[in-house]
Amino acid sequence: MIATILLRTLCKDNSRYSRIVGTGSAKEQFGWKLIDGDVFRPPQKGILLSTLVGNGVQIAMTFLITLVFVALDFLSPDKPGALLTCKIYGDVFRPPQKSILLSTLVGKGVQIAMTFLIILVFATLDFFSSDKPDALWTCLILCYILFGIPAGYTSARLYKMFGGTNWMIIALTTTVTCPSLIFLMLFFVNVLLWASISSATLPPTTFLALLALWFCISTPWVFIGAYLGFKRSVYKNPVRINQIPRQIPEQPFYTKPLLSMLTGGILPFCCIPIQLSFIFKSIWTHQYYHYFGFLLVVYIILIITCSEITISLCYFHLCTEDYNWWWRSFLTSGFTAVYVFLYSGFYFVTELKISDGISRFFYFGYTLMVTFSLFLLTGTIGFLACFWFVRIIYSVIKFDYMKQPSINDISNYFK
Repeated sequence: MIATILLRTLCKDNSRYSRIVGTGSAKEQFGWKLIDGDVFRPPQKGILLSTLVGNGVQIAMTFLITLVFVALDFLSPDKPGALLTCKIYGDVFRPPQKSILLSTLVGKGVQIAMTFLIILVFATLDFFSSDKPDALWTCLILCYILFGIPAGYTSARLYKMFGGTNWMIIALTTTVTCPSLIFLMLFFVNVLLWASISSATLPPTTFLALLALWFCISTPWVFIGAYLGFKRSVYKNPVRINQIPRQIPEQPFYTKPLLSMLTGGILPFCCIPIQLSFIFKSIWTHQYYHYFGFLLVVYIILIITCSEITISLCYFHLCTEDYNWWWRSFLTSGFTAVYVFLYSGFYFVTELKISDGISRFFYFGYTLMVTFSLFLLTGTIGFLACFWFVRIIYSVIKFDYMKQPSINDISNYFK
């Protein structure tokens, strides 16, 4: 796009200068036409500039030839220093700590991601009308419940890959953990609203209906998905895992977990602030949101951005021989939800004129539930993207050439 704009600008300048030359008036010349006699004047400290350019050409050609050799498989991992990521090939697929919790969060994230996608597609196709806003929320709840099967399936497959043996444990945690947190937040907010005799309080029948949908419909679907996922063959890692974990060297400051999460969350958030303002305005001013087509495009862009930034940061950590990528990949893209919550506070201060304490609690309570769902969504996107990326890069390298050094190899090395 930048090249196209620049090319069109140059064409316009060329045609304008051609007309000026045809008229023969030198006074009408302007812009870069006026400096034709000075544009190639030698610069100050030309020797230094020539030296830097020469070294830059040397480095550029070195990188080019090295990449060509790597692409042609001339560099194999048995050559020391060929690829930095090869040093941790035996630890990169080591199961993380709290693997049950990670499997549960990823499963619920898949459920939320599929729910949002189907809802946005239906809304874009105009299946919901502004005169029936309750239909949107009804469809949202039903889709979330029905997608309990992929949630249980994903959690069970990850749990089995991490070495789990009892599929009912992961099915139970997937059913209870995240929905119970959201339900408790919803219940606590409504208790305070009920104590203040607010009209925004949900009736008790709504809570009973949600509990019935949760335990009578959603839970069986999750158990079915977990059973089907656990019956499938375990994910086969492209490399074997070392019995003794490799010691992680001291990491540079820019690879610290907090800095990675701050960086990985801000870029996906930059894709959605405009749509967030419309969504907040439609929700808190009781207006119907009509821009579902744009929201679907933004949703796709969010998925791509979360995947790309998380993969990039994951690769940086692998190059520094840090193989603890499981949780970091989830938290890096999941940190986008933190920026969304901060934006909700900014919107509350600048746009909403609310001074009542109960109304403030109502606003931030429901916003916290939404951002928690967004945390699961974006975290799952980043995790699955990194999972795919790491498996790809370690499967294309021929690790069969690698062998563990023996005592004889070490002694021969020092001869």
